[in-house]
Amino acid sequence: MWRPVFLVAPHPFKREHTHAHRRLSLTRDETPARDFPRFPLWLYGNDESRVYPIGVVAVDDGSGLPNNEAGLKRFSKAMTRLRDTAFKAGAKQVVLCTPPIHDSARIPDPHEQNLVTFTQWLVSKRADGWTVVDIHSPMRRELDEIRKTNPSFKFQPDGVHPNRKGHWVMAREILTQFLEADLGTSTSAESFFANNGSAIRSLVDQRRLTLFSAYMGHIGHARPGVPGGPGQKPAPSLSEATAQAAQITEKISSLLK
Repeated sequence: MWRPVFLVAPHPFKREHTHAHRRLSLTRDETPARDFPRFPLWLYGNDESRVYPIGVVAVDDGSGLPNNEAGLKRFSKAMTRLRDTAFKAGAKQVVLCTPPIHDSARIPDPHEQNLVTFTQWLVSKRADGWTVVDIHSPMRRELDEIRKTNPSFKFQPDGVHPNRKGHWVMAREILTQFLEADLGTSTSAESFFANNGSAIRSLVDQRRLTLFSAYMGHIGHARPGVPGGPGQKPAPSLSEATAQAAQITEKISSLLK
């Protein structure tokens, strides 16, 4: 059975990682050295575990390509190749998410300009039947509106990595655009549930971390602070993590009753 997953930290414009499994490397090396190797998006094709990425575009991809037509051409070619390869590998559906914003004091910001261009292109592909969740545009609109009365407000304290409020915006758009969920007046993950919101969110995060650690360890990585990485404890196996995740799901289900 194919299992759709979001890969949390792919960097599709750099090839620094080798693995025996089949790899989808989108473009040639053109980004500067990073603090640790980022691996490209993966497709698993062995008999034990088959995984395909639903689809992601990372914020730092905005600095990985030139801010011109040539950059957009390479980006569009890479995303098309990703989508085509996923379908050829057996994926039933590929959902591409536009990136969060890049929040910089620099004006103009070439990084953010690239992300706007990538977002516009991805959203335009809906006309061709692509499933695209737009995170970037709603996040930008909401940030601009909030800053009319709170100029120091940030979804991303470092300009790149979203905080809890920023992650809620991302989750909200996936829930409403892709899953067509009715969020009512919910303004956070906790308030999405009628009861036990904080406990449910904590368990969901625990389940995410359990599966994330196992998949990262299965792939092989050098990400600091993650099981299976340098100086860290071994990552759980996929079977162990799946069993643990099932137990956590039971706890979540009991809180939803």
